[in-house]
Amino acid sequence: MNQRIKFVRPFPRTCGPDFFVLGLVCIISSYTLSQEDWSVLGFFAIIGLLLASHRVRQMARNKPNEILNNVFFTFILSFSAFFLFGPLLHVFGHPEEIEYSRSFFSITADKAVTVLGANLLGFGVSLMIGGYLHFGPFVNFAIKNFSRLPAINIRRASVWLVVVGFAFKAYVLYNDLFVNEVISGLYRSAQLLLPVGVFLHFKENLLALRLRSIFFLCAMLLYAAGGLLEFNKTETFIPLLAMVGGILVRKMTLTRLVLSVAGMGFALTILQPIYGDARVEAWSRSKTSLEERISIFQSAYRNEFRIDELENIGIWSRFDYTSPDAAAMWLYENGNGGDSYQMIPWLFVPRLLYSDKPITTTAGINFTDKVLGYNTSSTGQGIFISGYYDLGWFGLIGASALAGFILAWYRALILAAQISQSTTLLIMGLLGHWTAFSVSGDYLATYLGTFVISLYAFVLIMIMLGLQSSHRVRV
Repeated sequence: MNQRIKFVRPFPRTCGPDFFVLGLVCIISSYTLSQEDWSVLGFFAIIGLLLASHRVRQMARNKPNEILNNVFFTFILSFSAFFLFGPLLHVFGHPEEIEYSRSFFSITADKAVTVLGANLLGFGVSLMIGGYLHFGPFVNFAIKNFSRLPAINIRRASVWLVVVGFAFKAYVLYNDLFVNEVISGLYRSAQLLLPVGVFLHFKENLLALRLRSIFFLCAMLLYAAGGLLEFNKTETFIPLLAMVGGILVRKMTLTRLVLSVAGMGFALTILQPIYGDARVEAWSRSKTSLEERISIFQSAYRNEFRIDELENIGIWSRFDYTSPDAAAMWLYENGNGGDSYQMIPWLFVPRLLYSDKPITTTAGINFTDKVLGYNTSSTGQGIFISGYYDLGWFGLIGASALAGFILAWYRALILAAQISQSTTLLIMGLLGHWTAFSVSGDYLATYLGTFVISLYAFVLIMIMLGLQSSHRVRV
């Protein structure tokens, strides 16, 4: 296929440098602040939000196909929620919610501004790297090879994605609730095929009371029910996010985007106290059966576990990572940082082939143990500070550059899928939007781990194509 590819920048050229400079200004300013001057944190966070809103508004004007392949659109939205809107809690939040957020680790205003600056700086590095990389040779290679595959009807593919994704979801849920063994990350990634199928369906079809739409809605409800049993808000909302994303891509407007974000925020506000109470109660028990989990959720819904002094704790605190980030930076600076970078080589070893492979997802659990003294919960620091937690500023820059590289690769994958009209490539590439959304995770498992699985899937398909061609030649 001799088709000339026109590479369109995913965002304005100055987008990355803007956030990078703002981050530097935050860090420099933090050295001159008093420990109680929280207004400065609010000032910089609002400036960052205004800048991000402006960039989102510019990107929302693009054509639907350009928005679909632009995983950085999701990246900016997610960063704005967790690392720009979240810190505003310390300025405008309810006193009890502020106290609850700071109870993880005691912070002062100057340290909070340093954290904000570090995240802005890392975000800027990711955007600069991601905007520079096009992966042109890779795109041409993928187009040339995947164009040889038979065309797959997206309408049928979306149904099979939901069926296969739900099968993996059922397996993961069964393991987590009844077996509790360490399983391959491939299984956890494969369950995301269901929201990918949901996304593809609603990208092409209107929401209507038809048999096909009812099938997808039922699948979404069953997937969300699994998230309820795990007391996991993310797993509960993934299918809904996929549906909303498909609708937005089909016809993106700023009004639709704002209303969608507001609706999701309203739903989270209602469900957050229920999830929080249910999770705390489940952790207080050594092991909970399916019936107990259902009972716990019902009791949490009736506020039977609610502690009076925490009744004003809402969803805002779940978007604020300022205290965990400050703790991670403090631990590194005092010689007690993380060592996730030592696990990087193990990510390339499939657990299916080597069952004794070390667990690569314990960083958040170990971090919680260091700060709070117990390991029954996993606390994230975000992809940027998780790099700092390991290797200081060098680690933050490295993790940020890695995130930009990975997101640019996913964008190239979707672009190749659009040009070659390969549904197979599109399915793999759409996982990039989930990766971009998971900016509050760590660089090792959330970003690099998912990328390795996607890369292996790509290589495996290429090997199969090569074998198929070889067989045809011999025949």
